[in-house]
Amino acid sequence: MPVVAVLVTMAAVLAATVAFGIGAGAAQASGGAGEATTRQSAAVGPQEEPQPVQTVKDLCHNCLGADDAICWELPPYECAVSVTIGWVAKNDVVVRFGTVDQSARAGIDYLPVKDGVITVPAGSQRGTGVVRLVPGKPTDQDRSFLIQLYQPSEGEISQELGQVTISAGEPGQPVDPKG
Repeated sequence: MPVVAVLVTMAAVLAATVAFGIGAGAAQASGGAGEATTRQSAAVGPQEEPQPVQTVKDLCHNCLGADDAICWELPPYECAVSVTIGWVAKNDVVVRFGTVDQSARAGIDYLPVKDGVITVPAGSQRGTGVVRLVPGKPTDQDRSFLIQLYQPSEGEISQELGQVTISAGEPGQPVDPKG
């Protein structure tokens, strides 16, 4: 008797799901009962199908965005910051950027940039610039600042900010995502 109740309940949930369009893949649940039940349980349960990570290239052909970066307090005391574009540049693409404090402070942890330039060379999809770190006493906590893009010579900005983490660890060690 309990087995029949479970099947009836699953059938009712599946019918409601298809009728109201709830859950990914519910409308395609036209196969056998086993297939529909499997898709339904994935759609109703707390777990969701992992979505692919979207990149600037996925968002639009004419878009560009700031990339996140990690650097360490080691010579030459520089952080490479980069921009990715959604097309292969026929000509150099110039993007201006500035820095914005988070837990890292301009003048204490890094040298501020008000009007920096990153160039994506012709034939490429990525360009790199530099933000200099202030050498000093290393700390035991990661810190972060942002690069903010503006005024591209071509395309439109889809990801204006990129987070730069100054890691307190050694290269190759895990970085604290809280910065």
